[in-house]
Amino acid sequence: MEFLNYGYYIVEPIPTPESFNLKSKNILTVGCLCELHPQLVGCYYDKSYGNGRWYTHEEYQIKYQQELNLSDDEFQALKDFLKNRIYMPAPGERFAELADALHVVEKFLYTVPNLKIVSVKIEDIYEEMISEQLKDFTKTPFFPNKNDGQFIGYDIIGLEWGGFIHTYLCNGLQKDIAEKFPLTVNDYSLIQNPYEQVKEFADYIQGKGEPVYWIPVAMYEHTP
Repeated sequence: MEFLNYGYYIVEPIPTPESFNLKSKNILTVGCLCELHPQLVGCYYDKSYGNGRWYTHEEYQIKYQQELNLSDDEFQALKDFLKNRIYMPAPGERFAELADALHVVEKFLYTVPNLKIVSVKIEDIYEEMISEQLKDFTKTPFFPNKNDGQFIGYDIIGLEWGGFIHTYLCNGLQKDIAEKFPLTVNDYSLIQNPYEQVKEFADYIQGKGEPVYWIPVAMYEHTP
């Protein structure tokens, strides 16, 4: 069994909603529940939708720059740095190199509290399926594997067309799993059960929630 490196992410965790019925304080996922940085709509996209209206590219850049409290020179330096260093449009705000993610946090995201740098590792049995799904969006679905970071648990994710990531938590599927299996999570809502059990969880929720194929993934932390 080999795990492939799906990339590094900068994640802003959120408090665990009471409705999730999880014995955890926060949620840490590269799926749609958490904010990922840098927000690509503030650096690449022409338009984005939020707060009931469309923001033009220029408007969103101003908004994101203000949120980060960066000077004009700093914000331009962020955009310049991201060119050829972040892999988009799919699967999103991921880095090929840990050093690049560390640099962005230190130099440009220093006003954002409690950020976590994590990597996602996926078992090689899913390589062909993911590569086929993303072939029209990226030529690099996986990166060279490195034995770095601290293992912190498992997540179950699904890729939409184009690489947008869902987590089983955003569909409330933890309740389905807990009804049949002894689901155990840590303070960041990452699954602590053995990997073979997590694969059973993923198989059990196939066809439920979002129209995606649910994949168990290992999460590693690299926050300094």
